[in-house]
Amino acid sequence: MNVDLLQYVLNAEGFRTLRAEDGAVARRLSLSEAPDLILLDVVMPGESGFETCAALKSDPRTADIPIIFLSALDDVKSKVRGLKAGGVDFVSKPVHGEEVLARVRVHLRIRENNRSMMREQQARLEQLRDAQRAILVQPEDCPAATAAVKALLRQYSSPVFSPEDAMRGVDAVMRQMLSDEQYLTASYARLNRASGRLTVVGAGHPPLIVIRAAGNAELVEMDGDPLGSFGALTLQSRKLHVGPGDRFYMFSDGLIEAIPGSGRREGVSRLVEACVAYRKAPLRSSVEAIVAIVRSGEDTVADDLLLLGVEV
Repeated sequence: MNVDLLQYVLNAEGFRTLRAEDGAVARRLSLSEAPDLILLDVVMPGESGFETCAALKSDPRTADIPIIFLSALDDVKSKVRGLKAGGVDFVSKPVHGEEVLARVRVHLRIRENNRSMMREQQARLEQLRDAQRAILVQPEDCPAATAAVKALLRQYSSPVFSPEDAMRGVDAVMRQMLSDEQYLTASYARLNRASGRLTVVGAGHPPLIVIRAAGNAELVEMDGDPLGSFGALTLQSRKLHVGPGDRFYMFSDGLIEAIPGSGRREGVSRLVEACVAYRKAPLRSSVEAIVAIVRSGEDTVADDLLLLGVEV
């Protein structure tokens, strides 16, 4: 009855609808028809709506389709589970046609806005890439402009998007721009100064170094796929509590590779030791001193060298 009602209301407003009686059929329809939005029940024959949603989100061909849950399970735990599974909204049964219409329109507008933003960023990257080709001897060695990636991240920096959303947004644009052999590693950190919560998302990048005000060091390791390299991006995030006087450092792998005679693990250990040694020095001068220690007077640079220090 609910499906009949929804189809009637949506069709009357000019939407074209498809219906599926279980999750497996819904996934097959999503692959073949590429719908703009999915209305999904939770309690269904076979797999649950949460399982169907997780499967759709894990497939790059359907991952960006917004999913609205419709369910009689209106407790907070069920709603949170649906949103964590990848849903964008949760409507409680019995459904009301006007409410469903309003939410469908809102999320379709949001999706179209996101598509427009991605198209604009892709166009910017293409312009920058064309400019690089005009001035560089080997433009293929410089696949994406840093300024364009920064602009893309800036658009995702508001509280509307989670850090994971930001990384997935960058990945979606990069996958359209980069060739099969090209990718970006990244580490994205967001600090909530009011709560002291630091959220870090890793995408194939070296770990984050946290130096507490008391002097102890923490290495925040994260597994994750590089951006632009896989259809279904796997990310790992960590949440830490930081307080006044704590510092954290982000760095490029070129910095630890610049340490003479050291492997990756030894390079990171030496970098951590240097960060601890200069924890009481002014931040700017400490960063410069740490880089000098790591490089040990080496003048040649084989890769980019970056150390970013932040004090809470």
